[in-house]
Amino acid sequence: MVSLSLQKRFQVGFPSLTGYNIRRIIMVLKFNPYKLVKTRLQRSIQTKLAIVLLLVGFIALSSLGILTIILSRQEVQNEVSKRNLEVAGLISGQFETQLKNIVLDLDLASHSFTEINPAAQPSLLFVFRLFKRGNPETYETLAWIDKDGIRRAYFTGRLDQLESPASKTAINITPLNMANDPAFITTRSGENYFSRIFFKQPAREPSMLIAVPIIDANRVFQGSLLVETNMLYATQIANNVRTDSTTNAALIDETGTIFASSAPNQVGKPIINLQLSRVLAGEKGSTEYVGADGEQYLAGYHPIKGRPSWGVVISQASSEAFAGITRLALIALAVVVIAIIIISIIAVWLSNTITRPLRELASAANRITTTGNLNEQIPIASQDEVGELSASFNGMILALRKTRLALEHWNRELEHKVEVRTKQLTRSNEKLEQINEQLERVNLHKSQFLANMSHELRTPLNAIIGFSEILQDQVFGELTEKQRRYVGNIVVSGRHLLDLVNDVLDLSKVEAGKMELHWEDFSVRLTVGEVVAQLGTLAFKKELSVTAMYEPDLDIISADRGRFRQVLYNLISNAIKFTPPGGQVQVNCRIEPGLEKGSQMALFEIKDTGIGISGENLESIFESFRQVDNTYSRQYQGTGLGLALTRKLVEMHGGKIWASSNPEGGSTFSFTVPLTQYKLLQSEEAARETPVVSN
Repeated sequence: MVSLSLQKRFQVGFPSLTGYNIRRIIMVLKFNPYKLVKTRLQRSIQTKLAIVLLLVGFIALSSLGILTIILSRQEVQNEVSKRNLEVAGLISGQFETQLKNIVLDLDLASHSFTEINPAAQPSLLFVFRLFKRGNPETYETLAWIDKDGIRRAYFTGRLDQLESPASKTAINITPLNMANDPAFITTRSGENYFSRIFFKQPAREPSMLIAVPIIDANRVFQGSLLVETNMLYATQIANNVRTDSTTNAALIDETGTIFASSAPNQVGKPIINLQLSRVLAGEKGSTEYVGADGEQYLAGYHPIKGRPSWGVVISQASSEAFAGITRLALIALAVVVIAIIIISIIAVWLSNTITRPLRELASAANRITTTGNLNEQIPIASQDEVGELSASFNGMILALRKTRLALEHWNRELEHKVEVRTKQLTRSNEKLEQINEQLERVNLHKSQFLANMSHELRTPLNAIIGFSEILQDQVFGELTEKQRRYVGNIVVSGRHLLDLVNDVLDLSKVEAGKMELHWEDFSVRLTVGEVVAQLGTLAFKKELSVTAMYEPDLDIISADRGRFRQVLYNLISNAIKFTPPGGQVQVNCRIEPGLEKGSQMALFEIKDTGIGISGENLESIFESFRQVDNTYSRQYQGTGLGLALTRKLVEMHGGKIWASSNPEGGSTFSFTVPLTQYKLLQSEEAARETPVVSN
């Protein structure tokens, strides 16, 4: 109806319009941009992200504007600093030229003194008048000093006083000794003299004394000309470059005092900025500083050539230099603030639009996670990527439902297998326990057998050793050299075999629980000394140094003295055995705190400079019948029972033993025993439970 009505109206007003054109006009009238954008946002997250990117681009443009302002400010700062430096150099050159002109006037006047008779009043009047006319505003006083340092003429005043009829009395010819004056001393050496700048009261006008030597045609010193100049010309030079109220030019002397400035209130004041003081060292450059008024200034400084430690400083207020940049920054700031407000509104709306369906999806997923109900389906509210995600999530729920059913089936199967396997392991453990009990009985019987057999082995060995020693002593007649050698071999081999049998016997006793300790109190110092003395012959043969060090508080301990000696003997003899000739063996004895509160242990360290032990062998050396595979150690006999028995004896005393070493760097064997009597409850219980087997 609407289309027909519009068509009739258009046909009445515009008879030439066709039906096709009328439909196009109707479509344009129905066009709604907001509805179109809303539709695009509902169907595509990509469109949403595109809008976000546009916003990010807008922010980037704003940032670019800020960066442009910053760079512009930096460019303006560089240009102002460069201009200030150039102006400072220009003023420095003008001031230097002025000083050269003054010196030139003095040089011309000094030549006049060499051509006329300065002692005559008319000649003096002529020279003084000629010099004063050169620069009447600058030259305030003029003095002539002869070659002996006596001031012969002096004038101070205006030019008309020299040109008046009474000018003959204007020059003071009263002699004054100035031989010690710095001006005369400097000029006598042939150099020009420049005094420090001083300020004349009450107007505090800066002045300076300049003197030049009077040299005749024969290059002979004839005296000095001294002039006092006011520095108003320096102020005029500074004022010539003042472009605005914030630009200031200042001239500084070697003391850092401003003697001329375009700001009159700064004259006579020192510079307080350390960066500006670089000009006193002859440097030139530009800087930024905070003035006494709290204002930020851009400055350029340049030294005055020919005047060491003098300089020129041109400064301009930063507020004036950056006035245009500041206005631009305020405009940019206003634009950025407005943009931020707009962006914030759009961001809130956009984030809400994007996250609403995602929140609904997360809520549905949370319900499924909480309840575990995999039969729930997430409703699909849109056709965009979120809708596709919801559909995929529903597919995942269906897959999980199938997986759960499969897992339940496999869990039942696994429980059954675990139950069967547990029964098998239980039966295997029972068999292992029976085997362990049998092995323990076999090991116990082995130890008891070795302990009993060692007694049987020692009896014939003692007889063999005894009869061999009788033969060696030649009780029944003399032996030949070959017989004595054979008998000696029998004695040595028998004793070695007896030591082996004793070690096996002791180790077997320990393992069988038949070894008992006989506790007694004895002196550590005496016992250690006896063992060291006993092994002295062996150490002497290898040219070794064996020493013992004792802590003052360590003396009496409670232990089995015989077994303690055996432990020391094994460790010290091993140290001597594996230390090359010329080495050292040291025994350190001291007290260490025990593991239990208030307990104390005696610590013994046997250090040597021998061949050392590698790290992988440090733990295995305390095992029975174990030796380190080392070329040097193979030169010596041994069964590997000594350290194993030593560890057993130390542990029976309630202590522990350990070793530390580096190959070719020596070894340190350490063990501890309690200071008071210690009984192993485990050993006592084992001894009570061990059956006694009769021979």
